[in-house]
Amino acid sequence: MIAISRRNFLKTAGVLGSVAVAGNLAGCAPKAGGEDNLAATGDQGSSENATYDIGETKDCDIVVVGGGMSGLAAAVSASETGKHVILVEANTVTGGNGHGTEGIFGCGSALQKELGINFTFEDVIGAEFNFFNYLIDALAWKDLVEASAGNIDWLIGNGVQFDGVDNYRGQGKLDAFHWYAGGAAEGYINPMTAKAEAQGVEILLSTRGRQLVSDGTGVCGIIAESSDGTFIQINSPGGVILATGGYADNDDKLREMGIDPERVSRKGFPCHEGDGLDMAVEAGGVDERHKRCVMREPGTLGCDFESAFGALGIHNGGPVMYVNQNGERFTNENAIAGNAAFAANCILGQKRSFTIANTETMALIDATVPPIADSLSKAADEALQDSEKGVYRADTIEDLADQIGVDGPMLAAQLARYNELCTAGRDSDFGKETEMMVAMESGPYWAFEHGLFYFSTIGGIKTNRKFEVCDADDNPIAGLWAVGTDGCNLYGDTYTVMMPASCMANNINSGRCAGQAAIARCDA
Repeated sequence: MIAISRRNFLKTAGVLGSVAVAGNLAGCAPKAGGEDNLAATGDQGSSENATYDIGETKDCDIVVVGGGMSGLAAAVSASETGKHVILVEANTVTGGNGHGTEGIFGCGSALQKELGINFTFEDVIGAEFNFFNYLIDALAWKDLVEASAGNIDWLIGNGVQFDGVDNYRGQGKLDAFHWYAGGAAEGYINPMTAKAEAQGVEILLSTRGRQLVSDGTGVCGIIAESSDGTFIQINSPGGVILATGGYADNDDKLREMGIDPERVSRKGFPCHEGDGLDMAVEAGGVDERHKRCVMREPGTLGCDFESAFGALGIHNGGPVMYVNQNGERFTNENAIAGNAAFAANCILGQKRSFTIANTETMALIDATVPPIADSLSKAADEALQDSEKGVYRADTIEDLADQIGVDGPMLAAQLARYNELCTAGRDSDFGKETEMMVAMESGPYWAFEHGLFYFSTIGGIKTNRKFEVCDADDNPIAGLWAVGTDGCNLYGDTYTVMMPASCMANNINSGRCAGQAAIARCDA
């Protein structure tokens, strides 16, 4: 049997207009009571005839919609000079998808200098150019990299704590990953929330942004809905910063992107319904989702992320065979060694797909990789008892094909071909590394139907270098910014981790910049 390098197998085991304002925006100061108190909108984007009866009015300087990582950065930034900021957050706590993050990208930080880590923007953009075939916003990357060290200093000054810098467990090409001390909640979310409150930010939890408000010259507020059903109009002459974290929880929006929600297991924080996208488009902004991506990893349909079948389990590359709905092998199964998103991309190209293994292969995986939760073999035995989980076992490959609904002769022929390549020690079909080519000559055979773990959508609202929301003619919509994953322009169809936590760096940079711009608008 070919020995499998623990180092290679574990390479990714840690992975995780002038002014253009639409006519149906609400007026800035409706009268209390009566029909003048109603604002036309589309409830969750579904009905343009829906109305909101305003039960409460608040006044402030700047509104931030969404209290995740970028929203907290925006709120802290916007309140630095004493401006009254209101932050509305749909969840019962701040942090959003940031609760699942671990650190932030940086270039030239004090922490890196202390460790002798030295690289330049040229190193960063060269890798990204090559990955995206130059179809990339290099100016957005340049702005991000040049601001990253100062942003980390700013975070430290606001109480954020870091405890190390590396290349994110071997996934990154550069030592750019700054780890939050104690995790995201302890290292970032709690201190930034405390800083925002100390600077007078009014945080409205369990409150969802519903519709932007305009005074005819730009955005000057928002209508929000509290958990008790009360609609609140918040007037803000400095404008509105959208930081709602994308649309990963919205089935309709996923279908519009060609994604079957039934094959998706959401692992991000809840309440990401695309509210920011809907409000931006209503205001004259542009939906650019088709240009952007989703942060996702492969797993077994119906199984937990933390289980042996999660993104860190059997789908983490290795000595297995991937087949599609026709029973055909279709890729290098170790694509995930370069990037967890690569394996997800492979799966997305198929209507259905499966990991094929046998008992010996699973025992080899158990012996090579420390268990994520249970051993793979034990977890597989238990999962067989649950019909809602995509786990199957049969003594013969033909019987397995019958169970998973693929062509039996085709699957048998593909396995025979795979075994021949393993014996030859060369994958002349798809180029998988020799050490990952382990023959599966006898049963029992296992199949694990692929699903996708979705963490966050990335991008969708068209923005410029100042993070202003723009119309189809690239004119900024006055008083409206989209930050964080709502308006991220760094990536095309795939989120890369070559520059680990660059998305987080964008969250902080965009939130901080938009906060300062909103202050300037207040003072103008």
